[in-house]
Amino acid sequence: TPDVVEPEPTPPPIEGLRTVDSGVMVAAPQGGRIDALRPIPNEAACQKCHSKKQMQLGVLQIAIDTSKAESDVARYQRILGWLAILPVFFVVVTILVFTRLFVARPLEKLTATIRKAEQGDFLHRAQVPGNDEIATLAKDFNAMLGRITTLTAMNMDRERELTAAQQEMKARAVLDEKAKII
Repeated sequence: TPDVVEPEPTPPPIEGLRTVDSGVMVAAPQGGRIDALRPIPNEAACQKCHSKKQMQLGVLQIAIDTSKAESDVARYQRILGWLAILPVFFVVVTILVFTRLFVARPLEKLTATIRKAEQGDFLHRAQVPGNDEIATLAKDFNAMLGRITTLTAMNMDRERELTAAQQEMKARAVLDEKAKII
């Protein structure tokens, strides 16, 4: 006959039990622990000591402390949060770098050429490589500067011709005066 063991005090009832595989019942985590209960059936090997009338001999209860697991989960969530932020940071930095290289610098070059043209230097040209909108704008601005340069050169030629004509008229007037005197 088996030794008589004093029963332990009955634990408080566990709320939220649900049955999973093999009749194991698991309670939702509460108070930093998870409870798992498994019935102990009266099988043939048990019937050497226990009567066949009992279908269940008892319940095996395991309480698992979840505080360590919860702290590990929180730590992994923080790590995953940082890992989620890193690609966003990388994308933002990449956008800033490419914007600087392909938009800001070409615009700065074009702006410098415009400033020189404002000061009267129509021979300087914008150096913006590529086929994008900024390069197209720079090419059109260079074409405009070319037209201004051509007009300025034509204006200078006309002024030279006018000055030469005025000098020729003065010389003729002097010759006419001398011819009248003679």
